[in-house]
Amino acid sequence: MIREPLRQTLEESLVPPIAGTAPIGIVLRAFFQPAAGKIGQVRSTLEEHVRSEQAAGRGQIGLFQHVFSETGAMFTITATHTDLSELARLRQERAAAVQATTAAVGEMSRAPVAVRLLEVVVPFPS
Repeated sequence: MIREPLRQTLEESLVPPIAGTAPIGIVLRAFFQPAAGKIGQVRSTLEEHVRSEQAAGRGQIGLFQHVFSETGAMFTITATHTDLSELARLRQERAAAVQATTAAVGEMSRAPVAVRLLEVVVPFPS
């Protein structure tokens, strides 16, 4: 039995991930909820961050904007990894850049950043 209605969103790709050939085992999604009047600034900050990650060789990262969401304006960064060891290595290497972006966006947000870590059970088709 379901306690509440299913939540649905519709997302538009702002900075699409660069297609890769490595298998996807882990998906990390970070959700950013900008404060009223700060949507443009949050979007610019996140676009800059994702583009710099891609330029640094992390092509499997993208930025999405929720077009429809009952929770209001929201941006999502989605990054894919082959496994947890790759995720751990990249998190350590990019910690300073991620912390700087999170701190900057945090000052313009109406809620803390929410992060979801997902394991791929059924592989994505090639």
